[in-house]
Amino acid sequence: IVLSTPVNVTNQHCTGTNLSSFFECTLFSGSIASHMAVFNPDGTLSIPADASLPVYHSPLILKWMTEFTFGRELASKDVLMNPTLLAGWVGILLTAINLIPIGQLDGGHLLYCLIGRKANAVAKLLFIVVAVAVGIQIARGHTGYLAWWLMLALLWLTGTEHPPTADDDVRLGRGRAILGWLTLAFMFVGLTATPFEW
Repeated sequence: IVLSTPVNVTNQHCTGTNLSSFFECTLFSGSIASHMAVFNPDGTLSIPADASLPVYHSPLILKWMTEFTFGRELASKDVLMNPTLLAGWVGILLTAINLIPIGQLDGGHLLYCLIGRKANAVAKLLFIVVAVAVGIQIARGHTGYLAWWLMLALLWLTGTEHPPTADDDVRLGRGRAILGWLTLAFMFVGLTATPFEW
């Protein structure tokens, strides 16, 4: 968009009472939607210096999608999220968290199907490594890692081990095993260490 003169743009949703207004102006009040933005003559968008916008860090898969859609040059720029992109970002994050191979998460079920009771030792080791890594980052003052303590506490309460199944001796076929490993691999491209910060 190229405009000949700067134009003030405010979010019209904040004046309504619909569901979009609720999400954009109540739950995500720090978003671009609640700030005055200005379209510059060169087509760029300016945000006031005092605006406290949340920063959503993109997982690898979202970076790939942005680069594929907009090219490498634009993919390196900051992207202002609209509600649809934010919903996709949340969906990717929650799916990746659910694929962590510990306990009763879907990733725990997958790993147990793939390697059997050895999955419990892997899950316990992974839990300890992540807890130590998160603790070190918090001690260094990186507050973006604080949310992981809640996740670790929930995993500890539900248990890191997967209970035995009625048919532990039945092995997966080659196709299902490949599909299982590929599904677990999504965790690496869909997860980011610090999803967001203010």
